[in-house]
Amino acid sequence: MVTGGSLKPGQVRRALGADDVAGIRYAMSGLDEIQGTADDYMLELDYIGVADKADILIRFDGRSSFAAAQVAARKIKDNHFAMVPGRFIGYNSKPPANRFWIVPSPEKIETTVVPLNERAVSLRFPTENGKRYAVNWPANQLQEGETPDQIIVQYDGENLTPVSSSLFFFIATETSSEVKIAFPSRAPALESIECYHIAGKQLEL
Repeated sequence: MVTGGSLKPGQVRRALGADDVAGIRYAMSGLDEIQGTADDYMLELDYIGVADKADILIRFDGRSSFAAAQVAARKIKDNHFAMVPGRFIGYNSKPPANRFWIVPSPEKIETTVVPLNERAVSLRFPTENGKRYAVNWPANQLQEGETPDQIIVQYDGENLTPVSSSLFFFIATETSSEVKIAFPSRAPALESIECYHIAGKQLEL
């Protein structure tokens, strides 16, 4: 999270601050505080909808001047603590100084899909430098025994990391982009592969 004083009108934040990343990596090292040992764990966020029993609750209300996180913890060992479920992150639904919240809004774009062989395809579509895009297809298109981690997706010569079993994000560097996808044994139906521009839209509450 960042403080309200560091946000300027029109500014968009999409990433954690460096100190937040360091804090998460330190916590993930587990009770022995050493990375790469047996007690390490991964932080996994799962959206479960509206539920008071979630570990973290996100709400929009006027209780915070801008945004605030409420945290409570329980002791698990010596100087180690675990967060108590049901804590919340609160956002003011009407931020001061003509500011507003932005949410990702996927916009489907026209894509040319060309088979390279029986298991690989090439996607071509117009892009804007510095903008975020996504590639997606139905996860049930995999054959029996195949797993999403066997799929290779490349953009600009680099392998992309999946954010789910069938969704990949990348930031465009050209006005026209090509994404290559290699599936474990057979490519899905070409019309099932979709590309999106992830635009920012003002959140209406």
